[in-house]
Amino acid sequence: MQQLNGIDTFFVHHERPHAPMHIGAMLVYQRTNNPTHIDGLFGEIRQLFADRLPLSPIFRRKLVELPYQMDRPCWIEDADFQLDRHLHQEPPCTGDRDELLARIAALHAEPLDMGQPLWKAHLIDGLGPKQGYPRNSFALYVKVHHAAMDGVSGANILAAVNGRTPGGFDPVIDDWQPEISPQPLELAKRYWRRSVEKPVRFVAQASHVIPRLRKLKQTRLDPSHQPDINWQRSPFSGRICHQRQISRVSFNMDEIRALRRVLPSTTVNHVILCIVGGALRQYLIETDQLGSEPLNALIPMNVRNKDDAAAGNAISLMLASTRSDIADPLQRLQAVRDAAKSARASSEILGKRSLGELIDNVPVGVEKLLLSTLSALAHWPGGVPSPIHTIVSNVPGPPVPMYLSHHRLVDMMGLGILMDHIGLFHVANNYEKTMSISALSSPRSLTEPKRYERCLQQSYDELKRAALPPGS
Repeated sequence: MQQLNGIDTFFVHHERPHAPMHIGAMLVYQRTNNPTHIDGLFGEIRQLFADRLPLSPIFRRKLVELPYQMDRPCWIEDADFQLDRHLHQEPPCTGDRDELLARIAALHAEPLDMGQPLWKAHLIDGLGPKQGYPRNSFALYVKVHHAAMDGVSGANILAAVNGRTPGGFDPVIDDWQPEISPQPLELAKRYWRRSVEKPVRFVAQASHVIPRLRKLKQTRLDPSHQPDINWQRSPFSGRICHQRQISRVSFNMDEIRALRRVLPSTTVNHVILCIVGGALRQYLIETDQLGSEPLNALIPMNVRNKDDAAAGNAISLMLASTRSDIADPLQRLQAVRDAAKSARASSEILGKRSLGELIDNVPVGVEKLLLSTLSALAHWPGGVPSPIHTIVSNVPGPPVPMYLSHHRLVDMMGLGILMDHIGLFHVANNYEKTMSISALSSPRSLTEPKRYERCLQQSYDELKRAALPPGS
């Protein structure tokens, strides 16, 4: 039995029917006939998952809440685990790319059963040139609750079912042992001391953060590149609905790297943030909603140690400006770079793990009250001002071909979460020579997803024209 950390618990307690807290990925493979499997494609995939279950703790553990929610929930190995509850075969996709994305969005909108291990996989066969893929392709859409993994630990699942060469995997020894759910009294005895001590630890942790806040205030950062973090209303900061929609664009990874080299000390993350900033600007101009201040993006940052292979979340958060107030793409790229560097310097002063440590020690009752208050504020007419207008997460993918048994991975797309006040989530991920940006939204927060998709492409094209020689 393993207790969740504070950030994992946040995602559990923020679970809502209209705002499920799982992240997902669509993996598209070019199908190869394999005579060693006689049960068809779904049977082959089922067997592959069955063989690979020991490689990730996510597959067979479930949540157990403590009595009266006196402390954070725990993971236990589910004694009633049944693989067939988690694998589903969907009807073949006969439509175009937009229909495929709409089907993935509909699956992503469905909450997971919080009483089961928190993941599901859906097979969609019948893909091909209509969707922009080779003939005989299929998609595997996998979703996992954010309490169970972040973008980095999610690589465990990718590695568990995919290899770098075609064919099968070496046998894996399965020494998994199920656990019987403990009685409430046993749980209370185990964790009562921690629940009593938690407020004391929270105060002690806060006392370490306050001097860092003072130091941050005294640190003189260049104001020309460090716009004030503004609290403002945006179309993406209100209440969302239960529906989901996906806007997606793809770029050449070599071109992204070339754009990174145009300005000194510029990273791929800066290029992505610049593209998003330009798309937000153009979309808000076209819908007559552009404000005078730039919109801000929340950037998840990995703080996991290199030797830490545990599931769950090991992230910190950085608030950076998208500089959506700047029209010129090269000037925006420079301003985004400088603002992001200033934001990272501020994060270093505060300590990358400070947020996680604070959340770890927030009493559960206080945390749930804060989340309920935030949800209630989403009903305020016109929304409420917020410093966060979107999330931009860059999840690096494998630069080399991957295989699901004999089937070659030809495309992958990541999907984030939505919640009230944050109705637009960007995931950038690369695979082989392609970088894609997928924007997950709610019809309430992004009324024209196809227009926004066009704005993302237009923002990239403008930056490329401004920064790279013609024909490059």
